[in-house]
Amino acid sequence: TLDTTDATPGVSSVTRARIGASIVIGLVLITWWGSLVHFWHRWLPFWDRTDLDWSQRLLGGGSYYVHGPLTPLVCLAAALLVHRRLGIPVRTRPWSTRLGWWGLMASLLFQLFCVYAGVNFAAGFALLVLAISLLLIWGGWAMTRHYGPVVLLAGFMVPLPMNWIADIHFHLVWLVSTAGVVVANQGVGVPSMLVGDVIHLAGGPNGTTLQLPASVACDGVRFLPAVALGSLGLTMLSRLTRRWRLTLLPIALGLGLLLHVLAVVALMKYTAASGRPHSISEHWQWGQGLAVSVMALAGVLVYQSLVLRAGRLFGANWRRRSPLLPARCGRQWRVRLPAADRPALVCVVAAAAALSYLLAGKATTFTDSHVAAGAMPDAITLGPHRCGSVVIDLD
Repeated sequence: TLDTTDATPGVSSVTRARIGASIVIGLVLITWWGSLVHFWHRWLPFWDRTDLDWSQRLLGGGSYYVHGPLTPLVCLAAALLVHRRLGIPVRTRPWSTRLGWWGLMASLLFQLFCVYAGVNFAAGFALLVLAISLLLIWGGWAMTRHYGPVVLLAGFMVPLPMNWIADIHFHLVWLVSTAGVVVANQGVGVPSMLVGDVIHLAGGPNGTTLQLPASVACDGVRFLPAVALGSLGLTMLSRLTRRWRLTLLPIALGLGLLLHVLAVVALMKYTAASGRPHSISEHWQWGQGLAVSVMALAGVLVYQSLVLRAGRLFGANWRRRSPLLPARCGRQWRVRLPAADRPALVCVVAAAAALSYLLAGKATTFTDSHVAAGAMPDAITLGPHRCGSVVIDLD
């Protein structure tokens, strides 16, 4: 049974707790401000390109994190859903408080190191550890158990290093393009062959082949993280039991890959039928990615409906109570708001915010890398060949 001995706090205690929590959250945002700005530019690579129109600034750049700006909104909606069902469950224990303080100190120290070294993606995961630590300090395991999944969902907004993203993108493009060539040859009768990064199609003028860049034709695979985020959101809203809810994410990703393969096959069929290559704009890539994402999530809803109908057919109880309704045990909690206004907690986070501001100007990684990039000429001419240089940000 749940502990119901805590009395409901008065208005002054509620106000004090809200003010304390707001101060701590504000100081955390200041501590991680540089990393959050970096995240925004990874979500929208062309954001600072004032010479472009708004559509190009928002849609251009080929970002793998098109879902990044939506992730905080999804997490906020998930937190409100948990709050609607359970309120703010609090049951602190000495071990949970100690564990929370250890996690808090470790994440703050690690963030200061990331600020000094100029490493941003690791700072994002440190922020998730700090959020879990605050839940342990404020509400113990009871609050962490129910609000922890919301924090883990926020991990979708943390950009991975560019070399990791490039490797993932390469394997996904290879998988989709290879499957597309097999389906085109065996299924729809379009002779094709994948050579390196180029799909060669029969039917060009004068017996030549039509060339379709695989990295451009399959660029919509960068929307798969958005499909995963949407499927996890549907998992929290699903009325299926836990065992069946665990299948929603694999179903969504599988449908996403299958639909991307079919989209590439359709593009190959259209190109071969027209007899001339077509340029693929970013708007087409965005349209393909959005259409595939919507259809994959719609497929998840259809799958859920089929499972519920199968449960009724076989007399199995595969339906849970609606997550939009307050939990039956939720009213048993007599919520005692956490001591968010603890002076020690506020002082520690404030000190970390001040140190992060001081250390941000002393980092040498960013400066040294740009000095080296500036020393490299834009191009080198060797006889008839002209070699250009490219600057790649690996963080």
